[in-house]
Amino acid sequence: MIRTLIYFSLVAVAIAVAYLLVIIEPGEIAVQWLGWQVQTSIAIAILALIFLCALAAVVYHGWRLLRRAPRDFWNQQGHERRNRGYRALSHGLVAVAAGDPHEARRWAKNAEKLLDDQPLSRLLSAQAAQLSSDAETARLHFEKMLEAPETRFLGLRGLLMQSLRDGDDAAALEYLRQAKDLRPDTPWVIDHLFEVAQRRGDLKTAEQAALAAARYAVWPREDAYRKRAVLLTARAERAAAQGDATTALQELEEALKSVPDLVPAAVLRARLEGARGKERRGAKLLETAWKRQPHPDLAEAYLALRPQETPLSQVKRIEKLTAGAPDHLESRVARGRAALAAELWGEARKHLQLAGGLRADRRVCRLMAEIEQREHDNREAAHDWLRRAEQADLEPMWVCDTCGAATRNWTADCGQCGSFDSLTWRSPLQALNEAMADEETPEVSGKNGGQDGDSRDTAPTLTGQAVVISEKRTPAPAA
Repeated sequence: MIRTLIYFSLVAVAIAVAYLLVIIEPGEIAVQWLGWQVQTSIAIAILALIFLCALAAVVYHGWRLLRRAPRDFWNQQGHERRNRGYRALSHGLVAVAAGDPHEARRWAKNAEKLLDDQPLSRLLSAQAAQLSSDAETARLHFEKMLEAPETRFLGLRGLLMQSLRDGDDAAALEYLRQAKDLRPDTPWVIDHLFEVAQRRGDLKTAEQAALAAARYAVWPREDAYRKRAVLLTARAERAAAQGDATTALQELEEALKSVPDLVPAAVLRARLEGARGKERRGAKLLETAWKRQPHPDLAEAYLALRPQETPLSQVKRIEKLTAGAPDHLESRVARGRAALAAELWGEARKHLQLAGGLRADRRVCRLMAEIEQREHDNREAAHDWLRRAEQADLEPMWVCDTCGAATRNWTADCGQCGSFDSLTWRSPLQALNEAMADEETPEVSGKNGGQDGDSRDTAPTLTGQAVVISEKRTPAPAA
């Protein structure tokens, strides 16, 4: 449009100039050529020249139209074909969303034919095959998508999902690694990479996924560091079991840098330090951990650093350990247990009574029964405490937040359901009550069987959310 306006403007200017020349300076032009003689005025000559130029432009434009006509015709046909293909593609995607496999496959075939097997038509064909439960055809389409850079990522995702459905974690892990190379900050890639790598025992890859989750803010930073610390602790346990204490200590040091109050990491590192003859370093580590998170496993590991000490010496050592949190329930229980072992009845009774005032769980009641039995041989008072133990809350254990299973020993994966990093230190009955309150199912069946043994008896079986106590013990790490 602009070019046309410019052209007519120039023509108008030329006519105006010719008119002015005729008015201001009229004259004539004579031309002799091949025996012909033409004589006319300047104005007529100028107008003739303009007419010839316009005629030449029209002829040239017409020639261009004729020359481009075949190409324009085929372009128009291709445009219409693409429009029909994209309409078929749209109908196919709607059919996939509606869950209609027959319509989805029909439109997918039309789209493939009209769009000459373009990436989007391949995606529709793969989705239609999945909807029809034709896994092999879907896999072929996804593999074709790997050939084009623009659809490679989508093809990897499709193959990944099929591998996960088939339970082929090895193939899924390979597809995830390729997807991470293409788009390392994609949330679903990081989530699946961590989950599959951890499930396959590839803890190094899982750790890298956790670091990527923190770097790209896929997970909250604290959650990412927590999962990494748990992975490092699991790797340290594996290295310690294989006799590689140096590697285990390096892993545990990194774990405690990320999460200083991770009790299992502190316990294992202290034991490894003690096995190397560095009891003071191990003791210092446990004392620091106790200030952050008092825990009976820390007290057990602390006393295990010097097993040859007398009960009286261990009472003093427990006092040193618990000095960082002297009024905590676990501090009271640890002091009471150590005093009981040293037959310091009054000291033991004092600490256990204070612990009972905080929360009298079964272990406190049973320890009080032991005091009555051993100090005064008062069987009636001892049985009274044991009866109170039957009604008391279970002592804290590692309880799975996913399935509710409880165990005496921490593991990175729940031994019941396999959930990663799902164990928290709390009362199993309290966890059960919280779960039942969330589900609004008040019925609880089972029995609370109190035993006259120590606090490691099997817990009651409870329905609603199972509470299963494992008695498996972690073997001592190799030096």
